[in-house]
Amino acid sequence: MYDYSIMKRFLAFLLLLALASGVVVYLGWTTLKVPAGKCGVLITKTHGIDENPLENGKFVWKWQTLLPTNTTVKIFSISPHFSTHTITGSLPSADIYALNTGVSSAFSWRFTFDITIYTSSQNIVELLREEKISSDEDLKAYLDDAAQTISQLASSYILQKVKTDRHFNPESIRMSDLFKYISYGNEYPLVEVEHFAITESVVPDYELYEQTRNSVLNPSVENVSEVTL
Repeated sequence: MYDYSIMKRFLAFLLLLALASGVVVYLGWTTLKVPAGKCGVLITKTHGIDENPLENGKFVWKWQTLLPTNTTVKIFSISPHFSTHTITGSLPSADIYALNTGVSSAFSWRFTFDITIYTSSQNIVELLREEKISSDEDLKAYLDDAAQTISQLASSYILQKVKTDRHFNPESIRMSDLFKYISYGNEYPLVEVEHFAITESVVPDYELYEQTRNSVLNPSVENVSEVTL
């Protein structure tokens, strides 16, 4: 007679094996911990920072996660970072020269930029490895600093253009043209600019500034009649 108990034990073994396999797959499935719109970086005590980012929707299995307390997954946003930056300043001795013209704002500048900047999930791993960031908040601050630097470079370029061409309109410049002349790659090689716009521009009057400066430094004597002996 056929012994059904053997079959039952075998089926129970297969069920337990399937459950155990499922648990192993689940524990090692690292991307399950990564929400949509985010990326993850796997950090293990045994191997340090994994070189490949974890992305939602992609199956990645890591045996290191099977070891208790061995791994940490840090989550970062991969959405583009939007920020607004205002750069202000004035020409040298502007306050003194303004007293002569009665126009206090003639020698100052003010630019406001809207910037959308981003970096890739692979670059986030690199930034973490270089210890430039350690959290998602650090990443936002890093991108914000990059946008601030770009704003300062753009301001310097605009001031040079206005100095040589008084009719130059800063708000007419296109992003593609601007980035032919300014470079931020040395300081922030791992970031890209998605959108750049000048929403406000107040430029100094260089012509009036030079006239006023010359009159203060080299005052001329007017209405002096010629005397003949």
